[in-house]
Amino acid sequence: LARLVGDVDEQQNLPLRVVQPLVVSGLTAVAGVVVMSFVLPAAGLVLAVALVAVFVLGTVVNTLVSGRAERAIAGLRGTYQAELADHLANLDVLTAYGAVAAGRERLAAADRELTRAVLRRSAGVGVTSALVVLVAGLVTVLTLLVGVPALGAGGFGGPALAVVALLPMAVFEVVAMVPLAAGAWRQVSASADRIASVVPDEVPAGIPVDGPRATRTAPGGPVRLSLRGVTASWPGGGADVVADGAGRPLALAPVTFEVEPGDRILVRGGSGAGK
Repeated sequence: LARLVGDVDEQQNLPLRVVQPLVVSGLTAVAGVVVMSFVLPAAGLVLAVALVAVFVLGTVVNTLVSGRAERAIAGLRGTYQAELADHLANLDVLTAYGAVAAGRERLAAADRELTRAVLRRSAGVGVTSALVVLVAGLVTVLTLLVGVPALGAGGFGGPALAVVALLPMAVFEVVAMVPLAAGAWRQVSASADRIASVVPDEVPAGIPVDGPRATRTAPGGPVRLSLRGVTASWPGGGADVVADGAGRPLALAPVTFEVEPGDRILVRGGSGAGK
């Protein structure tokens, strides 16, 4: 359950760390190339080629360095949480049997594996960021090499040269999110695959599926609650307290009672009895 919850929580990163960064980066890149081409077409071409190179190289490098770790982090975190919850819940038993040290070692092993994956992901982020900064610097140098000889031609002056020199750094600062968004997508996708592997494609037989319900207006004034022959059963079998007419075991025998305003009903039974 801890692993499943971790994978479900990971799905919220799809709009936050995948879709939004890609949209913002794409719009910023297009706007930057358009502005740069308007100021100096040659510099716009240099920026466009560099952006494509960063998109491709950054994603490839990030995948090679931390791709496997990113896909495993959510599962490893769930495993560690499950081990920790089990250790704390059974600490009294572990202490009584002298098994606390072994339990801590299992916790430490799960922690080490999770830490290695997180560090690997961080290494991928660092290498990718360094690559983006390197390309941004090279683009700035190239645009200056293109822009300086064009000074004074066609109205291209000092302020325009400043735009040509500084715009790439601003654009690449935003575009640096693209390789990281690819890494976040790997984490989200891996978690989604694990969720799909444990969730059946069809509702198992025996579990009722709610259909369309008619809308009813709640009655006013005091209300009497009446139950007549209410039963509960587990899909595919379960506790054999009693069997219904079709021979299916019921976890809860037919129950009939009425509750007047102010009444209280106490339901008792062993674990799994259908309370």
